[in-house]
Amino acid sequence: VADREFIGAEWFRFLRRHGIRRAIRIRQTDMLDDMNGKEWFGHVQHGHFHEIGEKVFVFGELMRVVATRSPVGDLVIIATDFSARKTWKLYKQRWSIECTFS
Repeated sequence: VADREFIGAEWFRFLRRHGIRRAIRIRQTDMLDDMNGKEWFGHVQHGHFHEIGEKVFVFGELMRVVATRSPVGDLVIIATDFSARKTWKLYKQRWSIECTFS
């Protein structure tokens, strides 16, 4: 589970090759197949979750992608190897750690 600082084709490929399952937040400008994250998820409202129906290519890796909005309105998009439900549980734990350090 990682935030947007840990993204890119080489990193995503490295994790897959080493059997490490991923749940990584990506930028809204990152490409998911042929559209960016904002184009896919711009309509998502806070408190609602949306998942692209099929896996899409993210940095050259075929992955599930889920999104929501934070309480302050930021688009939160996560490329993942987990189910949508498991992804949100994992990311929620990661976010609490992030808030502790800030």
